[in-house]
Amino acid sequence: MFSRNSSKGRAPKIIVCDDEPHICKLISEHLTDVGYKVRVAKDGQECLSEVADDMPDAIILDLKMPRMNGIEVIRELRRMNASVPILVLSGFHDLGHEVEVKELSLGVFTGKPFRLSEVTELLESALLEAKDATGSDIAVPQKGDDDLIQ
Repeated sequence: MFSRNSSKGRAPKIIVCDDEPHICKLISEHLTDVGYKVRVAKDGQECLSEVADDMPDAIILDLKMPRMNGIEVIRELRRMNASVPILVLSGFHDLGHEVEVKELSLGVFTGKPFRLSEVTELLESALLEAKDATGSDIAVPQKGDDDLIQ
């Protein structure tokens, strides 16, 4: 079911990037159920490959991952001039990383554990802001369940 402009527009494309398979699975299933088109990446390099294949409307990104961490992914995306909204979800609570995320004007930083409704609400807000700024044709889905994810 879609919220604003639900009868028009395409489903937003999201990349969920986290090295914890259960986190990817829960978020991707939830977002798919509420109307998003979701792809999953298990690390930063895979995320950048997915972006190169097809630019998403938003990225949900963990910070602490093998091969390439979330901050490195964000820096590379910005170097590529990708202005895609990014929602950083991390169990690695470090004020320095949170400040760095904000300084790079990357979007939103939230910690783990988190609620699926919180992720959906933050994602919806970022997508609506980007839609207003770019005039994109996405239809932003409504939030769903409120399960706590750890």
